[in-house]
Amino acid sequence: MRKEKKSSLKTQPIQSTGTVYPIDLWFVLSCYIVPEQVQTFALICQGANTVVNTKKFWMRLYWCHCVNPWSLPDRLQPDRIESRPGLKNRIIRALFHCYEPLKYRVLANTAQNESLDHLQFMNCSSIWFKQMILKKQTKVWAFYFKFAKKSDREQHRLRYLSKEWFDKADFINANPELDYFVLQVNCMNFLLVPPSAIGQILTSIFINLSQSMRHNCVKMIFHNFRSNRKYKPSNGLTVTLDPVFDYRVMQWWHPLYPHHSD
Repeated sequence: MRKEKKSSLKTQPIQSTGTVYPIDLWFVLSCYIVPEQVQTFALICQGANTVVNTKKFWMRLYWCHCVNPWSLPDRLQPDRIESRPGLKNRIIRALFHCYEPLKYRVLANTAQNESLDHLQFMNCSSIWFKQMILKKQTKVWAFYFKFAKKSDREQHRLRYLSKEWFDKADFINANPELDYFVLQVNCMNFLLVPPSAIGQILTSIFINLSQSMRHNCVKMIFHNFRSNRKYKPSNGLTVTLDPVFDYRVMQWWHPLYPHHSD
């Protein structure tokens, strides 16, 4: 008898309870959602998630919360914001420029005690530099290191804005910079950075005091990729930036992230 009861319990269908509301209701509710509540709203149910993946939803956020959108970078201005795939990521970038709670979040994350450990074992896809003047009229050399979670070979990325890319791109969610991080290091002097680090894996990164004890020193060690992740520091390429005025790590949504495609 016990065996029969167990088998009957297994074959009983699971009955779901609840009410499925029309999609129009979720569109109405979405009008009351502010940018920092988007993720919570999208997780309520499938209907809410569907609304969050529409052009109408993101354009409402843009017009409601972007004050003076004509002051934004070229690709984020009203006459060009809808010009190509990737509408969501461009509007999120615009919000980080204009929307005060998101702007404050960026400023709060610029402290120099920021850990750089999450860049470890990422692939260095490019390096470049430029001279710039900071707000305090301090002239510095800004060195940029672009890191990818996976190498370009592993990602099989189509050339951005190519015909093949347009054919496969999602108009709302396309984001070619999603898996990239940019480390900006502002140095007091020009330094020679070996271009051979491009294409290699960042295996170690250290932030120490400079020799003068007045600034920071950034030290990075690069290796050719190894699947077992067993790297010897003595066999790597060492890049040392000293003295360092300041540094920051930026993702695609950061207002200072260098979007070369723009």
